[in-house]
Order: sequence, then C-alpha cells, then structure tokens
Amino acid sequence: MSSVIGIAPFQFVHIFDSNTNITRLLNGPKRLVLQNHEKSVMGPLPMIIIPPGHYCMIKDPMSQYEDGKSCELRMGQTDVRFHQEPFPLYPGESLVGAPDFGQSADYKAAIIQLPVIKANHAIRLRALVDHMDGEIHRREEEMWQIEGPLLYHPTPNVTIIDIIKPVIIRPGEALKMRAIQDTTDRCGRKRVTGEEWMVCQPGPTYGRCEEVRMGWSVWC
Repeated sequence: MSSVIGIAPFQFVHIFDSNTNITRLLNGPKRLVLQNHEKSVMGPLPMIIIPPGHYCMIKDPMSQYEDGKSCELRMGQTDVRFHQEPFPLYPGESLVGAPDFGQSADYKAAIIQLPVIKANHAIRLRALVDHMDGEIHRREEEMWQIEGPLLYHPTPNVTIIDIIKPVIIRPGEALKMRAIQDTTDRCGRKRVTGEEWMVCQPGPTYGRCEEVRMGWSVWC
C-alpha cells in the first residue's frame, strides 16, 4: 500500500529504495507518493540554517551526490560549514554536536558561534593531522597561537584548545617564564628548552604555547 509524504519548503527527507538498496535525498516543497519498495528513513526534517557569525561541522560528509546512484562518504572526516543558504544532510551525514538530529528536528546544539578573539588575547590551537596551514606545514599534535583581535574561522584539521587571556604586569612587577621547548618569545628573542627569563614590561602579556609561567617577582 502506497503512502503520501508532504515535504514543505526548506525541508528534506531520505527515502530508502529496497530494489536498489540506495537511500536518496528529496528536498521540498514536494508531495511524494511512496511505492511499495520505498520507505522514509529520515524526515521530513528542517534544512540546516547557519546564522551569520556561526558555524557547524558535518561528520562523514558526502563526496559528490548523484541522485539514484551509490555515492561515497568521506568516512572519519569532517566539513566545516559557515553562513550560507539552508542545506540538507545527505544520506550518511550527521551533525557534530546534535547526534539525535533525525530522530528529532532539533539541531541547535550543533550551531556554534565563531570565536571572537579580543585585543591582547590569543587562541591556542592543536593540529589533529598533518596539513598545510597556508605556507606552514603543521604536524599532528603541534600547538600554536593566533593573536587577536580577530574572528577565528575553524577548520576540520584543527581543534581549539583554549582562549588565552592576558596577565597584567604592573610597574615594579615581573613575570617569570620558562621555555618548555625551543621557541621565540613575544619580543623576538630565541629561547632554548629549560631557559628561564623575566618579563618586565608593564601592561598585558601572555605566554606562547611553548612557555609556562613560573611565578611573580615584586621588583624588576
């Protein structure tokens, strides 16, 4: 016995065809009459809407979708999506942060605000895999920082560790630092692993990924 599915504008469904063993995507507005060999396995569900200044991540994204054909997913990978036209999930894709989307229509937990890094702050990042960051080759587990002010746009190869807040050095005070690996400090001086030094310049400051704060001195 056939059944009818009404798909409203900005909605989508996934339909499984038992004859071909393929699940296809259909977008609304549409009135669909299911055949005996077809069944709805997801939806109707609302398309994903990403407001300006936000993003979401798609797990196992579709490589290239062709209706009615077996398509390949990039298993174990993620795509980052920013503000754009409303879009559906292709069969096999899922939303990071909203694993129940499909059983429910709520995907708000997957929509994340872009990090805003203020002046005198920094965002600390770690590479998930080896990749090229512009002209810089980042190795897996490598950490680095980007200084504000900026609006950071995440990438699938990088995870955010923390937003680094500044430490205020007052006149007559100094901050003791130690290098946990070879690095170049914020003043451009090269430091070797284990080297310790004092930061005396009054005002806001923060260490790099390769540095740790050792404590305060009351005079410099």
